[in-house]
Order: sequence, then C-alpha cells, then structure tokens
Amino acid sequence: MHTKIKDRTDRLENLAKDFDADNLEFETSVRVGIPYEALMEEIEEKPDLLIMGTKGRSDLMDMIVGSCAQKMFRRSPIPLLSLRS
Repeated sequence: MHTKIKDRTDRLENLAKDFDADNLEFETSVRVGIPYEALMEEIEEKPDLLIMGTKGRSDLMDMIVGSCAQKMFRRSPIPLLSLRS
C-alpha cells in the first residue's frame, strides 16, 4: 500500500509541475479510503478551492458526474471545481 501512495504522490507532483504553476501556492495530498469521506476530511482545513476529477462507475448519472462528485457538490463547504478527462 505504501508504494502505491508514494507512486501516486509522485505522479500528482509531476502533474502539477507540468502545469508550470510556480507562481501559485498549492498543496497536494494523496489519501486512501472511501473517496467522499477522505475528501471531506481533507477539506476540514478549509482550503480556498478543491479541484477534483470525475470518473463514473455505475449507472448513467454516475457515469456523467460520478457518485462521489455528486456527494461533494451537495455537501462541500468550499468552492469545488470538477474536471472531466
């Protein structure tokens, strides 16, 4: 499990570097668990914005938005930006 977290953290940091965001202040985090619950725990620190990708896995509505994204849009106490691939 530890290797997966390290690999995903490295990939996320490399992705951030690819966007040439040197003038922006940002923080990355990789968590393991139920996605919705892990995201809600992460935003308890009240960041300015949460950016998340969507990946539907079940019925049609979930494929368009994603069940985790639906929960986040309904309950997020901070601004949320959703990106599709």
